[in-house]
Amino acid sequence: MNKTKVIVITHGDLVNGLIKTCEMFAGKLSDTYGISVQPGDTIEKIAQQLEEIVINNEGVEFIICVDILGGTPFNVACLQKKKNSNIHIITGVNLPILLFLSLERDSYSTINEMKDCLMSEIQNSIKFV
Repeated sequence: MNKTKVIVITHGDLVNGLIKTCEMFAGKLSDTYGISVQPGDTIEKIAQQLEEIVINNEGVEFIICVDILGGTPFNVACLQKKKNSNIHIITGVNLPILLFLSLERDSYSTINEMKDCLMSEIQNSIKFV
């Protein structure tokens, strides 16, 4: 699989907490970007931030992680995906997802192979005890 970059988009400051906490385990995250959607931000503002990252990294595959299916981060990611076939979206971002992507994303030969392993890891990480 070609080099992939990760973009995390969440409501509020969740993105900053996720990235900082992930760095406690994985070290400084390379090729990972964070976008925070704050109250009053327009979809156009967030779309522009996302587009700048994509334009500045032309020819790269992106995995965009968002917090909620159907929220502003998801909607903006979908708009960008319509323009770029090199974008993949994961909803429900959490620490195990970000850790997996930080440590494992370049270990797979295809995005589908990576996706299958990621989904298995995530299912195994969620328990009700």
